[in-house]
Amino acid sequence: MKFPRHLIRELVPDGLPPERFLKGEVTDLADSVKDGLLRRSYLWSIALMNASFDQRFKWPPGLISYSTGFVHITEENAYEHREWIRCIEGFSYGANMLIEPGELLRQIVTPLKIDDFKFPVVVNFGFFEETGLPTHPGMGTGTCWIENQKQSGGWRKGILTCRHTMNNIPLGSIVNLSASANYSRPSQGFLADITSCMIDAAIIGINEAEWPNNLSHLPICNPIAPGQSVSFQGRLTRGTGSVLRVFQHASYSNLLAQRIFTDCFGVKGDSGSLFVDPDAAGESGLGIHVGSIPDGSGNREGVCQHLFQASRFFGFSTFK
Repeated sequence: MKFPRHLIRELVPDGLPPERFLKGEVTDLADSVKDGLLRRSYLWSIALMNASFDQRFKWPPGLISYSTGFVHITEENAYEHREWIRCIEGFSYGANMLIEPGELLRQIVTPLKIDDFKFPVVVNFGFFEETGLPTHPGMGTGTCWIENQKQSGGWRKGILTCRHTMNNIPLGSIVNLSASANYSRPSQGFLADITSCMIDAAIIGINEAEWPNNLSHLPICNPIAPGQSVSFQGRLTRGTGSVLRVFQHASYSNLLAQRIFTDCFGVKGDSGSLFVDPDAAGESGLGIHVGSIPDGSGNREGVCQHLFQASRFFGFSTFK
């Protein structure tokens, strides 16, 4: 379901969250978000996440994802919980859980309290759907051009893509590449690096002689706030929309993937597409498209791997 952007101002809570929920580097990162409304949205999304952990929120079995920001509320739940949920045009500000379906399939809502505020925790049931074709990695999408900033790794120049399109390929194997709308070369590379943890990213090393000479630096956006504009150009489709929710934290280890949830997404073959903020100066990279999840309304939402986490883990700089 498309998120009406005029609701950002209506739904982001007033004021700032209690300082006890803004830990680590959060306030320093928030200073880099120039738009005051989006800065507030980012801070509340982090506060909601930390409140969930601090209050020992009960994590159910079969949990696939957890994120905070703008959530879809069904008409039934909006009416049933109207005394404490602020819901406009089917959206509220809170947290979202996706759980593998069991006997219960209907969306449920429970409250999460921060001082005098009550936020909805929306529980939807369904599966994560990858947009790549793991049996045919050539049908994935290249994210962007990258350069190794480390002294090790066995590669210097490369192309970034998502991990799950490379899962069945041994490290060092040849990877055939298909032409894009902008580049016909390189036509071949090799799997240079891939994570064994939850970060959905992989590196295809290329011959340095085939590195394009007209590239420019691609800034990476960090942090990311619910409400930011997004756009993407995949191998098969393109789209525009908004960041709905995030799962990000400066102190989380790389064993936990940091994710971005959007109201636009691709189809099979678009895994690896670069999601950018088109409103940022020169466009800033947000994430690597990896799939979609049900949103509780019968539609789906896009899921991206946070580009900043991948760049920090692998130690690369990005170009377009």
